Amino acid sequence: MPDLLLKPAPHYEAADWIRNKPIVARETFDRLVPELRARAFVVTGVENANVVQTLRDRIAELPEGASWDAVKADVVKGLSPWLDDAESGTKRAERRATVLLRQHGFQAYAASQYEVMNRQRAVFPFWQYQTAQDDRVRDSHAALDGLVMPADSPFWKTHFPPWDWNCRCTVVPLQQADVDAMQQADARKVPEARRVLPPDQQKKLERDGIVVREIPGAGDRAGVPRPINVTPRPDAPTFEPGTLRMDAAQLRPRYAPDAWKAFEDQARRERLYPASSSPVTVLDWVNGRNAISASLRVRTTGSHRGDIERGVSAIDQVHAITAAPAVPIFGATRSSALGTYSWDGPTLRPSQIGVRSPEQGGTWPGMTTVHELGHYLDHQALGKPGEFASVRSPVLEPFRRAVMATEAVRRIEALPRRMQGEFLKPYELWARAYAQYITTRSRDPALRGQLDKIRTGGQAWRQWSDDDFAPVAAAIDAVLKAKGWAFSP
Repeated sequence: MPDLLLKPAPHYEAADWIRNKPIVARETFDRLVPELRARAFVVTGVENANVVQTLRDRIAELPEGASWDAVKADVVKGLSPWLDDAESGTKRAERRATVLLRQHGFQAYAASQYEVMNRQRAVFPFWQYQTAQDDRVRDSHAALDGLVMPADSPFWKTHFPPWDWNCRCTVVPLQQADVDAMQQADARKVPEARRVLPPDQQKKLERDGIVVREIPGAGDRAGVPRPINVTPRPDAPTFEPGTLRMDAAQLRPRYAPDAWKAFEDQARRERLYPASSSPVTVLDWVNGRNAISASLRVRTTGSHRGDIERGVSAIDQVHAITAAPAVPIFGATRSSALGTYSWDGPTLRPSQIGVRSPEQGGTWPGMTTVHELGHYLDHQALGKPGEFASVRSPVLEPFRRAVMATEAVRRIEALPRRMQGEFLKPYELWARAYAQYITTRSRDPALRGQLDKIRTGGQAWRQWSDDDFAPVAAAIDAVLKAKGWAFSP
């Protein structure tokens, strides 16, 4: 069987899914419903959120093709100062790293495999369950070893690995000829030992979630219980590979009305990031909203790192965003510009944001950070990903009308064409306005100082006076509200 079809390509959606898992406190994690525990990231015993975020982002490189051993080594290194005890010789970090990679990494691999196999059901109409086949396999999983079910069976919605905590099982696709050969070889076996279940047993498994099978190599028989996806255990996460994101509308029908209301009331009161300034709540996250900082990775130790983080924090205070691909922010640019936003041409995914430091001539790095993040949101989240919404998307029509009527734009239009440069381009108008909007709405004094520096310098015409900007700010308010990004008053 050619493995070219079956080898998962880099699965960027699964990588983004891991990176967008919020870093939550243990108490918050314990209060989440099981389906959401699979979408959160917590490391018990590690109190530094930056360390946990670094571990999460490193694990997210697995579905992009990173080496399992290399990622594990880095995770062990990050965990060791917090978990290992040199005097007693314990290696808790080694064990915890294995669990973290299996739980989060296997989920990503499973999502990638599921996506590929689901596209190939016409060629491989059957899937076969396989365990790790060692003495650590649980009986309920061992009873499924070798089981063959149609690829479109509802069984796979609840039993596609990892369907239980620390599950190491896999699924392989089969052609009709493979299944015919199995049925012929198994004809003389007792029904409980056959790999391909008869139709009545398939229906029973799909309907009740229970089937009695012989455990291969053990001679015993074990019932396959309903998986935690159907009857959740209070202490376990659940995972469905075909559903990388799940919102409240999908979750609510799974619970009794009073149980869901109790969770929703708690989630509405509890902030997702207790140690941050972002007002994003657990319920915001359940409904698909998150802080922009969840999609960013600041990768610089330069003198302006604080300015970069201040710009990101200011956005967190003003509005949330829906899911967007992760992007790193570096403390340097690839050009002479104060800042740059770059994306990969073939995939149109963001590749990086660069911000020039003061030592390199960066005059207002905080405002520059917000400006470039304005480009990022314009290109990846406000409209169709990979297209600048500011150019023609109806989402930004209120903004376009407001900004083109300002005195600042009329001043730029009156300049000689050689001086206008990019300043009247739709994406530049949006990024400059967005930077001023975040500065104004966040009331951050350092950003305000940088805005004033721009407006009193040699290019004062590039930004708006407070009065001139008021209609533009109101239009951006309307855009954020229409997107569902605005915080409640």
